Amino acid sequence: MSTDRDMYGAVEEEIRARKQGNSYILTTTKGTIGKITYTLVDVDTWVIDHTYVDGEYRGRDLGKQLLGFVVDEAREKGRKIIPSCS
Repeated sequence: MSTDRDMYGAVEEEIRARKQGNSYILTTTKGTIGKITYTLVDVDTWVIDHTYVDGEYRGRDLGKQLLGFVVDEAREKGRKIIPSCS
């Protein structure tokens, strides 16, 4: 992810994504702002059991990006995903 300027030239903060165990975490200088976690049901199946984006950062498709990280990893490894978080 990157640091961008908004339409008025103000610098927007950098959001970093990293994998941590069976999760992906989004952080800024303020700390963790988003997270998605999954558990292994069996060798071929993962269950996405938690997704969270801090209210201040909602509406920026960050949850969708987190989901994309898990989906990409599952595809690489030939796994199926069952969504169970609400």
